[in-house]
Amino acid sequence: EVSCLVDCKYSATSDQLTLFAGGAEGHLGCWLMTPQGPACVAEMFDPNAHSEVVRGVDWDSDAGVLYTGGEDCKLCAWSTGGQSGVPVQGL
Repeated sequence: EVSCLVDCKYSATSDQLTLFAGGAEGHLGCWLMTPQGPACVAEMFDPNAHSEVVRGVDWDSDAGVLYTGGEDCKLCAWSTGGQSGVPVQGL
């Protein structure tokens, strides 16, 4: 369940706006904003990743990694496929 907007990222290269929103248990969804309306392109959740609301995102397009930070004081790195969250150690 989506309960908060986390961030929006605009890519001038592709002329696309991506919206990130999440829920109370650490879920995060990624929607591509299109003229036809929003299209969900990824849903990210792993019980070993965030346990509370995700509050920040940053995309490293060169590495194909989405970094997320949450109220649970974790920093997680997600693969392009968004299949699993892996807490980043040493940051």
